[in-house]
Amino acid sequence: MPTAHAVLTPSWVQSVEGLDPDLRQHVFDALPDIVNGHPGVNEQGVQGTDLVTLEVGHTPVRIVAKRSNDVLRLLHVAAETEAVAWARAAPVELPPEKPPVQASPPEVAPPPAAPAASFVAPPGPLARYRNRDFRRFGIAPALADTLRGLTTDPDILAVVEPLQPHVAEAVLSLATDEALDVVERRYVEAAARLQRAETFLHSTAGEVEAAIQGGRWEIYLHPQQRRAVQARFKGAAKVTGGPGTGKSVVAVHRAHHLAEQVSASEPRPVLLCCPIPGPVGMLQRMVRQRCQDSPSLVQHIEVRSLSQVAKGILDAAGTPRIEASAEMLDRCWQRAMAAQGALDWPRAQYEAERVQVLDRNGAWSWEDYRFTPRQGRGTALDEGKRQQAWQVLTAFEAALAEERAADPITMAREATIALQGGLPSPWFAVVCDEVQDASASQLRLMAALARDPETREIRPDGLMLCGDGYQRVYAHPVELVRCGIEVRGRSSTLRLSYRTTEGIRQAALAEVRDLDADPLDAPERPDQDGTLDGYRSLRGGFPPIRELFATAGDEVAFIRDAWLEEGPMLVLARTEAYRDQLARALTAEGLDVSVLTEQEGGEPHPQGITVSTIHRAKGLEAPRVVLAGAQLLPLPYAGAKQPTDSELRWWERRERCLAYVAMTRARDWLAITRVS
Repeated sequence: MPTAHAVLTPSWVQSVEGLDPDLRQHVFDALPDIVNGHPGVNEQGVQGTDLVTLEVGHTPVRIVAKRSNDVLRLLHVAAETEAVAWARAAPVELPPEKPPVQASPPEVAPPPAAPAASFVAPPGPLARYRNRDFRRFGIAPALADTLRGLTTDPDILAVVEPLQPHVAEAVLSLATDEALDVVERRYVEAAARLQRAETFLHSTAGEVEAAIQGGRWEIYLHPQQRRAVQARFKGAAKVTGGPGTGKSVVAVHRAHHLAEQVSASEPRPVLLCCPIPGPVGMLQRMVRQRCQDSPSLVQHIEVRSLSQVAKGILDAAGTPRIEASAEMLDRCWQRAMAAQGALDWPRAQYEAERVQVLDRNGAWSWEDYRFTPRQGRGTALDEGKRQQAWQVLTAFEAALAEERAADPITMAREATIALQGGLPSPWFAVVCDEVQDASASQLRLMAALARDPETREIRPDGLMLCGDGYQRVYAHPVELVRCGIEVRGRSSTLRLSYRTTEGIRQAALAEVRDLDADPLDAPERPDQDGTLDGYRSLRGGFPPIRELFATAGDEVAFIRDAWLEEGPMLVLARTEAYRDQLARALTAEGLDVSVLTEQEGGEPHPQGITVSTIHRAKGLEAPRVVLAGAQLLPLPYAGAKQPTDSELRWWERRERCLAYVAMTRARDWLAITRVS
């Protein structure tokens, strides 16, 4: 029987990842028969569509697919009724199975000839290539004319996205001025691999990758992701993008790529880090799966939180600190506040001064603090009042030192000082995911880790930062350049969401669309698009369900019934108290409930209900999500008694970003519930 050509789409990969492990293995075992159209496979058309569903052995799930000649495009897998509903609801706008590269895409016409003496636009990145150059990559003159007339990377990306990945990647490489012969050699190698392997158009770092390693499936990143992963940078680089666009995938693949390049000659590993502890376990799992075919590389990639990184450096420097507990921090602030004079600030105001003035500006000496602008702090301070504030702030640092403890800011700052004092960096390159939640001191620490001790510049390929300013829910915003990190000309934005449906994405986007751009996302030039411009989902779907209940018991009953009807679910709450209340009530209903805490690792329960705060949900995703207790969003301001306008704006922004984060954890279905 001839082997068919199979294409795995992101929606299929994500739905497979959500299956029970045993059921997932049944899917993989059945794939050869399904792909090749074995007579024993029950294949049924879906009324009103050109899609089919395919039976997976003797299991309750079916695969949604589109078959065309010898190509089977796998789209989704779910229980039979859900699979059919998905097929009918999703406007699956698929690129063609074998995209034509001999014709210009219909939606992009060659630019008209300019009249004499009119304004002449600058040439595009591909303008210097001739027809015979493009012909090396199977691109005929009509499409070549279109490509030569495009002047921006986003325009080029829009044209090449429907093409086969190795063709698209070749065009994008030419646009970055790579040598023609180098690009052609890589293109020929990729084309040869396609002749002997099925195609996996988009790489994710989920369970699928580990399960299919060693088989005949060829793994491809999206061309834009691949560019970020494999590019050479003269210094630090930045990757931004909306939720679900694959920033974590890029971070993991980048760490793997760097380790692979130098593992034989460089004894130091790559550091893959995160400002918060929650996503560390997920990143570790992704690294193991990415290294499935090269297990020795696991030893060359270390995954840690930035607090773990800083603590390890201080231990190596002989100045160890422990991570301060909440009780320790309370004691230290009490001792510090006893030193204040007539200024009479509440603790929250000193904490804000420490973060927004000292940490943001690196003003940790009196001379620096004395003259540092207090932008956004509202009330001006004369020198006398600054001295009073400085006494309290330094008393807090002294109290922490006496406890031999540190919060994340102090830990990162002290570790940076140790590196600046000559302690060598334990890592030859640093890749950071969720960078929007890094404090200014943590950003300076990463810069110090990646800096060449002789040139004092960040090493080539030494630092990559991945994040999304609209998902900032911990750290206050700070410009990277303030922290010694320059990324101009080395930034890219991912715009295709592989996670959420379009209905969920649009609803989530409404929460943040009118917010000012975060410094992390701010375009380098006024004419450049922002992070959310062009951000879209690959899958159609329904908007969130919104329910208002009279009592908390009614809300719990809704969650219970939704779980009984459809299965595994992630339930998110704004506060730890509401999370615990939901967990107790759902457990009392006899349901299998697991709770994710802020300090522990873990991922959503594969079969039961997982309950988490929104903060802890960073890095998580699930097919079905309930944002419960939405009456708590936004929470009332809980800082200083007399907050400045800047503080109130920051609080409002963070609450809206929290809603954005919560809603975009959902892949297929989202309910937002509130109690009146």
